[in-house]
Amino acid sequence: MTLIAEGSWATDLILPIALLIAAGAVAAYTYTRRRRRTATRTTPHGGAPRAPRPDGLDARADAALVAADDAVRSGEEELPFATLQSGEEAVRPFAEAMAYARGELAAAFLLRQRLDEGVPEDEVSRRQAQEEIVARCEEAVRRLDADAPVPVAPTARAAHAVGAEATARDTAAADAVTADAAARQAAPADTAAPDAAFDAAVEATRLELDGRVTTAQATLAALRERYGESATWPVAYAPDAAGERLRFAAGALERGRVGHAENAIGQAARLVEAVERRALELAEAAGRLPGALVEAEQSRGEPALADVRRAVEAGRYDPLDALRRVTEGDPDLRGAPDLALLCARSAAGAADAHIATHRAAVGPRARTRLAEARRLLAGGGSVREVLRAGELAREAQGLAEQDVRVHGHTEGGGYGGPRHRGEAP
Repeated sequence: MTLIAEGSWATDLILPIALLIAAGAVAAYTYTRRRRRTATRTTPHGGAPRAPRPDGLDARADAALVAADDAVRSGEEELPFATLQSGEEAVRPFAEAMAYARGELAAAFLLRQRLDEGVPEDEVSRRQAQEEIVARCEEAVRRLDADAPVPVAPTARAAHAVGAEATARDTAAADAVTADAAARQAAPADTAAPDAAFDAAVEATRLELDGRVTTAQATLAALRERYGESATWPVAYAPDAAGERLRFAAGALERGRVGHAENAIGQAARLVEAVERRALELAEAAGRLPGALVEAEQSRGEPALADVRRAVEAGRYDPLDALRRVTEGDPDLRGAPDLALLCARSAAGAADAHIATHRAAVGPRARTRLAEARRLLAGGGSVREVLRAGELAREAQGLAEQDVRVHGHTEGGGYGGPRHRGEAP
């Protein structure tokens, strides 16, 4: 079994959907829906615009971080559809904007992490850092919005959305789209066909995910029987939450709210992937633990790891946690870099799925800790840095869960503002 490639957990959402959706209809609908979301910044989980709160510069910086992080996540979800429709060359400006926005956001998150660590200490420098966070985040969002591509051949529904909601810089493109839609009004069957194909593809994806949710529930039950509670708690919520989102998607499709259905299905896919990935990670950790434990005991002496050995021999334990403790206890262990990466990436993947799924409720602290974990994992640093990344990722998930408990089940007051009635829970 191979270690999951770095960064793969950030793109899991696209794959289940892209395999089934008709490329032209999906790309056109996704593009124009992005333009509507640019103005409203909503998600099926309930995001209203994240306007800066009026309680100071620090709150403005936090709000800007959340808004920029959501914009980058949305862009990452939509770029593959753009490429399917128009090709790599046509979407190159947007791809470059994505790379630029990621860089600005990463720099802003690093500033926020340092501020949380008390650096710098003087008030003037801290204010300058907060102002830089706001500026970088606003620039990231501006660049994404400016380079968001216009669909080449939108459906009638998409053309209406673009024509109605285009900004001044899109006026010429919107006029062209509107003219194209008017020209095709004489053939209603042709204009309806792409929409019907897209709706059918969304429904097919929903049905396919229904089956995967059932499998994920069985997988989670088996993992609970075999391993300790802490082995499954990062994804324990996932199957039920995925089923909830698919039920919402079914209702949205019946009401013709395909955009909401697509978002809910995307969240369900990410949740199912989280369970599937966790099962693979636990199996790999369980397979690698015995050798690592024997080597560590020979190096440090058996009493030093007696508690880990007892946990393993008890029958129900957490392989990832045990492997982490062995690696923390002996960072010079042979294979320690790979073992530490397995544990840290698992923690980061679970945190990322939780934050993405509940993004309307999750605030800047959880996102900042995850960003710092990613930075350390991407840096190719020491085993101790990788272990620190895992610690930060676990902290990110804990903070995200706390945010969801406080904000995620109310009609308002979360980091994403009040939930729109009828949107996915």
